[in-house]
Amino acid sequence: MKKDSFIVGKCVGKTVLDLGYVNEDLGDTLHQKILEVAKSVDGVDELPLKTGNNYYVGNVEKLEYFLPQKIYDVIVAGDIIEHVFNQGLFLDSIKIYCDENTEIIITTPNCFSTRYTLPHYFKGKENVSPYHVLWHSEKTLRQLFGFKDFEIKEFHYRDYHRLTGIRPIIKLAFKKIFKRFNCGLIFVVGVK
Repeated sequence: MKKDSFIVGKCVGKTVLDLGYVNEDLGDTLHQKILEVAKSVDGVDELPLKTGNNYYVGNVEKLEYFLPQKIYDVIVAGDIIEHVFNQGLFLDSIKIYCDENTEIIITTPNCFSTRYTLPHYFKGKENVSPYHVLWHSEKTLRQLFGFKDFEIKEFHYRDYHRLTGIRPIIKLAFKKIFKRFNCGLIFVVGVK
């Protein structure tokens, strides 16, 4: 499963709230791809790199303080939950922008990925971004969503590999058999 194509497919013709969109602007094109297919897009980030009526600066744990209240079809939280200090506040903050049809897409690195665990075991080096405050597994996110009364609609593992050469093909085959070692997690949740 590829993160960008999955998220973009969910956003076609929809009203979208893209949380943490600046991350994409710094190297990834996900936000731009969403803009091309969505009916409308609002963006929220702590870094004010874009300006305009549809871009808001603030903490995702406190959306109600700066983001006008409206219901979105899709809320994208692409690889930001691992940066959030209080995940409970974050999830509570999202709820007022949802109805029973809203799909919330949350992606994050998988703490059990070989990409992160093998360097630790073989080199004694923990491969963690200096901007992450936590790691998640499938189970910890399932528990978090349950505690906060979110319903899990879909779950997928994702990977980053580009198929060039024999090593990525071997890694891809390994991760198709042992899915829990893939690099990331994709959840689609909704409010109960």
